[in-house]
This record gives sequence, structure tokens and C-alpha cells, in this order.
Amino acid sequence: MRPVFQFFAILLCCVALSGCLAMGNSPVGVSGYAYKHTLAPLLATDSTERPNKVGRSTMRSIFGLYAQGDASIQTAAQNGGIAHIHHVDVETTSILGIITDVTTIVYGN
Repeated sequence: MRPVFQFFAILLCCVALSGCLAMGNSPVGVSGYAYKHTLAPLLATDSTERPNKVGRSTMRSIFGLYAQGDASIQTAAQNGGIAHIHHVDVETTSILGIITDVTTIVYGN
């Protein structure tokens, strides 16, 4: 039992010191080892219309080993019924680097 514990302790140290755990898919490079919730701009257009629709698309990573989802701008726009994009934000939530969700948020009409 003891060698298994030592293996996982060494593995955890390697991941934590590699920097991959710290970055966690954040476009602005903000780190939060225990918990992170950020909202950052991704894209802006020259549209002068006030946006009245919002669309979201999400992808999830578990332990950095398994990832699934479609967080594309196109999918978010389709989910919100948006034809003309005003701006796009990206929201990142990470808990202990174990589960990370990245959500693309599209605003438009």
C-alpha cells in the first residue's frame, strides 16, 4: 500500500510543478490551484447594435486526461439563435485542477 501512496504523491508533485495545473486553459493566464472562476473577453466586433441574445457552448476536462465538448463560437451562436455576433467572452471554472469547464459565451442578435 505504501508504494502506491508514494507513486501518487510524486505524480501530484510533478503535475503541480509542471505549470499545467496552474494555467488550466485560462486565456489570461490567471492561476488558482484550489479554485478558479474567470470571465475574460475573447473577441469584439465593430457592431453598434445592443446585443439582446446570449448563446453558450461548453467543454469539460477531467484530470487533464479526458476532455469532451464543443466550446466553439459557432455552436454558442447556434445555441443562442444568433446571426450577428457583437462580442464573445470565455468563462473558465476549475476545481483543484481535477474538473475544468470552459464556456464560450456569444452575445449578439
